[in-house]
Amino acid sequence: IVGKNNATLDSATVKGLTLSINNDNQAFVGGVVGDNYGSLQNSSASTVDINENSATMIYAGGIIGYNNKTVSLSTAYKVNITLNTVNTSSRAGGISAYNSASGELKTSTWTNGNILAYAVGGACADNYGSITEISVGDESLGLGVIKGVHVAGLVYTNHENASCVNNLTISVIGSISNDGSASGVAYTMKNTSIITQTACGVQFNSVNSIENDFAESTCRFKAITLTTPIN
Repeated sequence: IVGKNNATLDSATVKGLTLSINNDNQAFVGGVVGDNYGSLQNSSASTVDINENSATMIYAGGIIGYNNKTVSLSTAYKVNITLNTVNTSSRAGGISAYNSASGELKTSTWTNGNILAYAVGGACADNYGSITEISVGDESLGLGVIKGVHVAGLVYTNHENASCVNNLTISVIGSISNDGSASGVAYTMKNTSIITQTACGVQFNSVNSIENDFAESTCRFKAITLTTPIN
């Protein structure tokens, strides 16, 4: 819809779109908005493909690439993200790749898609703000597949003072590297809180190590570890 949003977007819909990134610098790409400094609500992206050809640093999300304000009541359905996994600065998330300290991701879903990047969070890769009541995967709409070198069902990194409350992830998580690792909820936490998350039915495929770096152990998931990388 827009590259950069500074206003209120309500009931925006994107369907059947392919985005290809050719950028030697930093890129923020989303199924609906690339760079959000406003409010996005009641919006959806469906059957959208986001593909990176080249970028020095890229943040790609199913709904928003970079979020600096509010995303609510929005959905990403069959949104596929394919980034360069060799690029250690490639980040991807089902809702948003980057959520700033003033950003709020709430009451939104990502289902029945495929994500591939160096670092992936089912909801968000880098979270500095708040994530509340997000659903990653759905038993009826489709679980979704999350792959990368370092992968997490909810957030790749929950940074200092960030929060995640009452979120759900049901997805297939896999590492493409023999030395890759994954977590059902958060890959890395930095002096922050993860409260009442549920990762039920998460399937770990081809994961060399399961990371459990939690400040609070109110997260529930069962990990099955295999050692052969998935394609």
